[in-house]
Amino acid sequence: ERLGLRWTPHDEWLLGCLGRLVHHAWQRVPERRRFHPRARAGWDRERGRSVSGPVETPARNLPPEEWRGLPQHYVPKADRPG
Repeated sequence: ERLGLRWTPHDEWLLGCLGRLVHHAWQRVPERRRFHPRARAGWDRERGRSVSGPVETPARNLPPEEWRGLPQHYVPKADRPG
């Protein structure tokens, strides 16, 4: 009952079911898709596959447009929307 929230055995059971569902769904994701593109490129280089050019994150992983100029976000200027 921390933070004034109730937690019942049924809630615990539901959380366990969700965890098992995520675990089993993750097992069906292809191994290459489990990694960020940069990590995937690193694995490819390590395994001897050719990687063409620098690997950049896909646009879907970029911060919101209004945050892209902030110094804590690396957003390459070339080939990027906005």
